[in-house]
This record gives sequence, C-alpha cells and structure tokens, in this order.
Amino acid sequence: MNLKKFTENIKLSPALGNCFINWMKLIIKNGWVSFKKIGRASLITALTLIGIPFRIFEKLRFHKLLDKIQIKKPPIFIIGHWRSGTTYLHNLFVQDLNLVL
Repeated sequence: MNLKKFTENIKLSPALGNCFINWMKLIIKNGWVSFKKIGRASLITALTLIGIPFRIFEKLRFHKLLDKIQIKKPPIFIIGHWRSGTTYLHNLFVQDLNLVL
C-alpha cells in the first residue's frame, strides 16, 4: 500500500485529545472503524497511547491541588457561533479582574 495514499485521509479530529480508554469505548460502541478511516483511527490510537504517561503525570501532580480549589463565584459561559464575537467578548472579560478571580 502506498504510504501517501494511506495518510492523505488523515486529518485533525476532535478525538486526537481523547484518552485511550474513551477512544476504545468509542470504537467498540460504534462497531470498529471503516477501512477508509483506518489511517485516521491509527493516528488517533497512537497519539492516545503516547499521551498515557502525560495523563498519569498530570493526575499525580495536580489532582490534590485541584481538589483544594474552591469556586467562589458562579462561572460565566460564553456561547456563540464562530465569527460572532465570542473570542472578543472572552478577551474583554479576561481584562476585568472582577470577573477573572
């Protein structure tokens, strides 16, 4: 099989940031992967496996710190369609110290 043809179907996917266990659950739930998407699925599987040590480190390093954090104010959710100004609104909110902390 030609490597270029095999990899040209690989594109960025939201699943790239997934953990291995969730990725396997998704594959099993949907009855495996079609042959056309095997390149993309292979890439996602490899990257989720590479991410395992980083996830373990993150849990060991930050789990106790995250448990100690108390949210004092209710969160503000900015919801909108792309190109509608949501990033600009977020940037404005970040500049106001009353909203950040």
